[in-house]
Amino acid sequence: MNAKYSNFCPGTVEESLCGKANCACCLSEKKCKCGQSNEVRIIGGIDVTPQNKYPWMAKLTMVSKQGVYQCGGTVINDRYVLTAAHCLYDDISSQYLKPKNVIVTLGDHDQFSSDDDVPGVTRDADVAAVIPHEKFDFNSFGFDVALLKLEKPINLSSYKEIRAACLPKSATQTYAGFNGTAMGWGLTDYSDFFSSPFILQEVTVLILEPKCSGYIPDKFTVKEDMLCTGTKKGGQGICVGDSGGPLVVNESGMYTLVGMPSVVYITENQCGGPKVADIYTRVSSFLDWILEHTEDAEYCS
Repeated sequence: MNAKYSNFCPGTVEESLCGKANCACCLSEKKCKCGQSNEVRIIGGIDVTPQNKYPWMAKLTMVSKQGVYQCGGTVINDRYVLTAAHCLYDDISSQYLKPKNVIVTLGDHDQFSSDDDVPGVTRDADVAAVIPHEKFDFNSFGFDVALLKLEKPINLSSYKEIRAACLPKSATQTYAGFNGTAMGWGLTDYSDFFSSPFILQEVTVLILEPKCSGYIPDKFTVKEDMLCTGTKKGGQGICVGDSGGPLVVNESGMYTLVGMPSVVYITENQCGGPKVADIYTRVSSFLDWILEHTEDAEYCS
């Protein structure tokens, strides 16, 4: 990474690079780290505290022939947001949305207020390209993954309120038995379509074994590129509006993006029913695809 020069030496400068405090000294650019939270509704969830605790969270607003609707996304590097392909597919026109019809909001917390916006961070980012997986199937929800390339790179090293999540290191890790954290601004009550929360919500969910036995209706086939979460008692999970957002696992203090909400089952007019799984796209199944389509981006270590 190129070095930058300054006419003076702030406290972050490596003093050994400078002869005097007022010299033109070499400032090594800060190397960003992935998966770092800022720790000091979703169904059955709680308000995210503190603000921007999960700095990789992106809100997506789509304008289509269906109307205006919302999904989530995850910042994975300085140029791309990862989300679900179905969020970007307009089934009325049977086409994917154009970049101008997708708004990516970064660094937000209260989605209905600008009073808590962070200067230099909270903003709407223009989309340069919509890149859905070429094998996405709207009927089976297989290959439900897409990338949004942003017009301008994100500064991931200067502000703690916006960072990237880590990608899984292994394509074989299932994360079965792990507790994951899902987050989003989706409905907190499916029976009330005005229940979208002001504040970003988070909920802890149990990741099930790969076949999700006992939690899936017979009519649905869980594919290898999917994972499930669910509980016997229900009452916690994702809902409409959470699609495409992050499901992360804390690995030694670093948060890894393991899934993205794909299919939500509604039972008895509610999300998060007992013994009913929420279906996610399994991120580890698409590592090669993601890296192939983001070669022009810089990842954090």
